[in-house]
Amino acid sequence: MNSPAEASRIFSMSVSEYLKAYRLGIKTRHHFAIICETYKSILDSNFSGRFCIGEHCKIIFMVEIKYDGSNWGATPKIFDSKKEAEKEAEYLKTKYPFISQCRVVTRREREREREKSKD
Repeated sequence: MNSPAEASRIFSMSVSEYLKAYRLGIKTRHHFAIICETYKSILDSNFSGRFCIGEHCKIIFMVEIKYDGSNWGATPKIFDSKKEAEKEAEYLKTKYPFISQCRVVTRREREREREKSKD
């Protein structure tokens, strides 16, 4: 940096790169929220008939997440124990610092073995 012009050019390039990264981060969080919220709405409406009430169901655990400005959304992973799900929630909070809240929810899923034996 021998001249003020060169220093000014480098500074403006740095600011430009920072703004690109900042905007990309905002877009990424927005898309992440949309995907999680959409997935949760699909699960809640039970389009696939995968969840059940009554007999022949097993309990599974799922992680739901929320951050500023978003609704609750679900992650696609399913866990057999609450401890595994809580561990995943902690991992998500560490990996994605913008996540403000995580909760573990239970659902009842149809047992596939019994459904296959009926067919």
